[in-house]
Amino acid sequence: MLRARVLITALRMTKRLRTPSLTPPTAEPADPQPDVGDGENGEPENSDGENGEPENSLSAENAGTIRQFLNALANEQRPITTRSAYRADLEHFASELGPQSLLAVTKDDVSSWLANNTRMRPEDPARGRSWTAKTRNRKLAALKAFYRWATDPDQALMPRSPAENVRTLKVARTDPVRLTERDLAKLFNYLDQQIALRDERQSRLFLLDLATLRLCYHLGLRISEALTMRFSHRTRNTRGSGVQDGDFLWEFRTKGDNIREDLIAGIVRVDLERWLRVRATIAAKPGASDYVFLHPWTGRRVTRKRAWERLNQAGEAVGLTDEVREVLSPHKLRHAVAYHSLEAGESVTAVQALLGHANVSTTSIYIQDDRQARLDMIRRRSRDIRG
Repeated sequence: MLRARVLITALRMTKRLRTPSLTPPTAEPADPQPDVGDGENGEPENSDGENGEPENSLSAENAGTIRQFLNALANEQRPITTRSAYRADLEHFASELGPQSLLAVTKDDVSSWLANNTRMRPEDPARGRSWTAKTRNRKLAALKAFYRWATDPDQALMPRSPAENVRTLKVARTDPVRLTERDLAKLFNYLDQQIALRDERQSRLFLLDLATLRLCYHLGLRISEALTMRFSHRTRNTRGSGVQDGDFLWEFRTKGDNIREDLIAGIVRVDLERWLRVRATIAAKPGASDYVFLHPWTGRRVTRKRAWERLNQAGEAVGLTDEVREVLSPHKLRHAVAYHSLEAGESVTAVQALLGHANVSTTSIYIQDDRQARLDMIRRRSRDIRG
């Protein structure tokens, strides 16, 4: 059974930051960890990646089993963000098991771990239970993925998944804080101004910010999808493709390991080409040369954490409201383009295609319950159709 070490273990599982260094390491792995952010001296503050050492509280057996699972995901080319999240969740779960094997877990073990860490209502005091229902569901999804692998006939490590019949909690949808077009204009104008005002070394950072955030807003990409943009995924424009002179097509790997082709046009093309001229001067670290977005000072890949930090710095600089800044993230730009497109008269199915949603019901959450709009529609539809 699980041991009552919830709070202590959660603290242990907090990612440990390595001390920033003024000089880059002399050797890099074949698939280097991305940069986390711009340190005080310009060097990135890297956290232990998915190939770091396991936590001391893990048994050798459980650490090895988790490593096998992560290697299987890597062979399937699952995104590094997914693998990192699964690793953290599985190590947390395994650390609470102590010497008990992950392969000897029962449904009660899974249910106890979730119950001991989850607040059933957001307003409840934490008291060691820091997870919301949404976080609990995500962690349960990690366990279900792990035990699907362990029970697969190719592995046959255990006969049945202990997480199989553990239910996902219903999560109430709340009306999110939205970025207005005026907010976005402030952000984009600020980044453009900093590119012009700063010295060349600093302006490169703002060019990187601007190009990535353009993709998140105008193309509706998740930040992880934008940052994994590769040169090898640029597609050739063919006759009849509908691409105008100067514009081009690019493939992005999206959620669920799908591939979607997007048009790079207008202001997105202008700002991406500005960045590409900088990118051509950056010496990429081994394993990073195919990626479009690298840190201009280090040549390493850029992480979501860095993008989040830079966006929040810009939000503070342009004076966004506290309510907006509290929830500001690159993903909010993806939400914003959905709202703004629907407000501009685009169809739900068109926005669904833009965001890459498999089900239109996911897109429908962006439809505002606008009382005046409903009354106006009823008035229009109430005319006598007989003429």
